[in-house]
Amino acid sequence: MSTRPPSGSAAVRGIRRSVTEATAAAAAHQLEPLHAASSAKDHERLAIVQGSVVRTLLEQLHPGGLSSADAQEAIQCCAKNAAPWYPDLDPNLLVLVLMGALGAADPTDGPQPNHTAIAEHAALLIADLLVMADEPLDGYLSFALAEIERAETMELP
Repeated sequence: MSTRPPSGSAAVRGIRRSVTEATAAAAAHQLEPLHAASSAKDHERLAIVQGSVVRTLLEQLHPGGLSSADAQEAIQCCAKNAAPWYPDLDPNLLVLVLMGALGAADPTDGPQPNHTAIAEHAALLIADLLVMADEPLDGYLSFALAEIERAETMELP
């Protein structure tokens, strides 16, 4: 039996709102709204949803596969765009977010991770990738939430 809240729950709406508001704040270069939107209480689910959005965007932008040069370009472009207005920019966190989205690392692992900083860097990367894809967030976010819901409701044999 799953203890996960249904998709229409306040928790899921909260994750949707956090991702939407954080991404919009990152796109608009608004520091305080980015901080506020990235401080969700459900850090684990927020990281999973943001990671799914990043992965889906990367898959769309690089349908032939993501090379190390493509990944480096995404990180450099995001860092270059965020550096002038985001004082806490840490390229290592951008790399961690990207690696987590690809399943190569868990950005919430390690000694007391700064969940808000990880969520903020994920929002920076998402906002940048959305510009590259010339697409709105909503479809990617809906897909990510549906995939998370499907994965969380599957029963093990």
